[in-house]
Amino acid sequence: MGESETVANENISTIDIADLLNEWYLRIRKHDGEGAFDLKDKIDEIIPNIELKEDLKYYYSLLSYKHDSTFPSFHTQKAEFVFDQSLLNTSLDEIDDMLSYYFYLNKGTIEFNKNNLNTAINYYTIAELKLRNISNEIEMALYHYRIAKLYFQVRQTLFSINHTKKAQGIFTGYENFDMYLMGCKQLLGANYLDIEEYDLAEKFFLEALNDSKRAKSNIFISSSMHNLAIVYARQKKFEKSVFYINKALECKEYSESKHYIRSIYLLASNYNKINNPNNALMQKGLEYCKEHNNIEYEIKFKIESLIANNSMDKVAFNNLLNQIEKQYLFYDLEFQSKSISNYFKKNGDLENAYYFLERSSQSRNKQMQKEVRK
Repeated sequence: MGESETVANENISTIDIADLLNEWYLRIRKHDGEGAFDLKDKIDEIIPNIELKEDLKYYYSLLSYKHDSTFPSFHTQKAEFVFDQSLLNTSLDEIDDMLSYYFYLNKGTIEFNKNNLNTAINYYTIAELKLRNISNEIEMALYHYRIAKLYFQVRQTLFSINHTKKAQGIFTGYENFDMYLMGCKQLLGANYLDIEEYDLAEKFFLEALNDSKRAKSNIFISSSMHNLAIVYARQKKFEKSVFYINKALECKEYSESKHYIRSIYLLASNYNKINNPNNALMQKGLEYCKEHNNIEYEIKFKIESLIANNSMDKVAFNNLLNQIEKQYLFYDLEFQSKSISNYFKKNGDLENAYYFLERSSQSRNKQMQKEVRK
């Protein structure tokens, strides 16, 4: 959860569609016929040509049904490719409950993608209250899964683990939810990694890896290997980490995904840690970042380049950290500051090691302040 998906052949994301659907819902509620019809026409023009997620298809179906019942004197053409015929046997009260739930759920998702995490949590909390009026276990599982990912992003680890386990418990009782079950294991592993419970993190990532092999899901196989590589890197098992990254990158589909640059960066960082810097790899990463306008990882590669060249230039490191701070990437700022501190400590410069350790601590406080302000 947390990144918008750009759909093929259209310069529009699933978050944009969610926003349009929410606006359509508000127009219907206000009995704004003209506005509702304009939005319906706009949406109907877009969605036949894009890959729409199942929850948004269902939300569209609910809105379409509500639209026709609110404006019965007008004939409208339903988009049959997403219209759920089971709704014909559903009461309007039930549909209203579902619409209200999806409205706040989408509001939460939209704010989550804008990185307004506290606002997103507020909307998700309202969605959970609406969900209590709906007797649908799968919707409850999907809700827990979404909120678990959000709590992971704000480092509310115990909340995230709790919601993940609730989702996992429900999904286990149903067929055809293997991908979500793998996602739950990945999420549990990521949470335990954050609190340095490395044995548990490794356990869940290995389970996710084995499940993804059985499902023959190449992306999940590679992402599980990447996650295991992080576990081993955090434990200073750098050679083992390098092995798993290289295995992940063997998958063409993975290497063409948004995850590719993360693995290349981790690989470059590992080579630095074992005093075997790979300047060609770092240059490759920098070129990729410039080509794809990935400012976050461009800065990270520049930090690794300073380390590879044995720089002890405090100002140069600080300037790069300032750039991270300008992107409001406070968790990255905390991690990078701590990593730079360890680098100076390893090279005997204890004064600057302490300085960057303090900056790491300050960045955690800034993240907390940012969340309080929202």
